[in-house]
Amino acid sequence: MSSFITYSEEEKKLVREGGIDAIREILTGSDTDKKRSLLFCLEWFMDSYYGQPDIEPYKAELIELLETMIITGNPIEVKEDALLLLSDYCWGPFPILEKHFDEVEAQLKPNVRYAINMHREAQIENLLIDEIRRLWSEHRLAHPEVFNHVWVLFDRNTDTDGKPVLETVFLLENGEIRHDRLYPGKAPKKENKDGFFSEPEFRFNILLDEKKAVLTYTFSKALSGVLYYDILGEEDHYSLSAPKD
Repeated sequence: MSSFITYSEEEKKLVREGGIDAIREILTGSDTDKKRSLLFCLEWFMDSYYGQPDIEPYKAELIELLETMIITGNPIEVKEDALLLLSDYCWGPFPILEKHFDEVEAQLKPNVRYAINMHREAQIENLLIDEIRRLWSEHRLAHPEVFNHVWVLFDRNTDTDGKPVLETVFLLENGEIRHDRLYPGKAPKKENKDGFFSEPEFRFNILLDEKKAVLTYTFSKALSGVLYYDILGEEDHYSLSAPKD
């Protein structure tokens, strides 16, 4: 949220004592500044480190209210604030946004789509990580002297042109995910004569609307390629097809 938006003890008191009815009165009103201040205040309450228990009794109603704010006649900055709360502190499904997706402004659609699909992509991501563990273990058996860890990168189609955007990076070491080492990224690092990274790498992208997943691997000149998967099943019951070259 923009740095010039602030909130006071008055907003915090309103949330604690007035509950969802008081929140709804402000967020469905016409005062944009009051809406943005209250949304900024709600960020504090929705952060589990701070005030989550205060809003727990009516969190489901609050989520519905935030969804509705995005598809009704609010200024774009208010919609962006509401969407930020949903994508950063909540978890789908978001049925109101999904039902009214065509009514969302074009500039918000990529981030709304991201919020709608977060919980689905998380399931598929776990399936792909299991697949990566399997493939990596097979290659380590064949080349134990080479592979002691592998980078895993997750691309997400979130920009307005639908181009992949690097979303998540982590290190898989001895089959376990480690977050305490930084991916070298574009920093200088050794490459072989064909430009492959000296450190082995998996990179995957989930194309949920197409029910597809793409997994590329770059281990060495002789060991690189692309695998394609069909995403099978429906929400909460996803699986992956056998890989296809």
